[in-house]
Amino acid sequence: MELNWAAKPEFFPESIYQIASPSEPIGLMRPISSEENSKTYNELGRCEFLVALKAHFPQFGDSLKMLVLEHYQQCSREDFLKLFNHWCTSANVVDVWLRDLCLQTACFWFEGRFSVVWAYYPNDPVIQYFRPVFSDLRPYVKPHPKMKDDLGSGRFWDAFAPPEYREDLDDFERRMQAQFSKQLRRYTRSIKARLAINKPQTTTHAAWTALMMSGRSAGWVWRNWPQAEMRKYSEPERAIYHAVKRFAREIGLTLQLSRTKSAA
Repeated sequence: MELNWAAKPEFFPESIYQIASPSEPIGLMRPISSEENSKTYNELGRCEFLVALKAHFPQFGDSLKMLVLEHYQQCSREDFLKLFNHWCTSANVVDVWLRDLCLQTACFWFEGRFSVVWAYYPNDPVIQYFRPVFSDLRPYVKPHPKMKDDLGSGRFWDAFAPPEYREDLDDFERRMQAQFSKQLRRYTRSIKARLAINKPQTTTHAAWTALMMSGRSAGWVWRNWPQAEMRKYSEPERAIYHAVKRFAREIGLTLQLSRTKSAA
């Protein structure tokens, strides 16, 4: 199942933030919160999770679609937002990105475009531009006897500073390269995390997460997953539990996990 990346609908209600905080009337493309901005989430993992929800926990999307079917074309925007907020509470949807996503999807369905599986428009670009910021953009110069106020700008007289008062140019070059390299490493780590690079089990972990979100336990997943894939784990149930816990943290999903209770 592939996600349907259709064009945005005309009906875009106000942001989920307006539902949670009526005092802050913000549009759907809300400002990124400081909490979101300080963390890097696995965006590819989020997309895999949406596909897994359709395959392993279709009741989640179906309940939202049923809400829209019952009320679209006969419900005002304000009333629908109230109903949507109640649905989020009953479905235990507490994470802002998932609430935004469900609201965006409901907008498509509200227009009768039910062929859309999930509509996901992240609030910030998945791959942002690399914009390094440098400090102290010229060689250091310590105060020296030739820096006289009555001779004009001190910056001009920096050129005449004795060598012992100036930063060595090789040291300056190394300092600039160190600043660049540090920021470039941070940027590439962020991209790797967002795109799940070097994480070949993302699809599997997304499926396990969707199953456990539906109420299945790690034990149930172990017993019902292809056993050929389970043989590599010495403690399969424990491995599944921790993989789902880690994956949920990577995509920013709040999840109530059960280790032992089996769900039919």
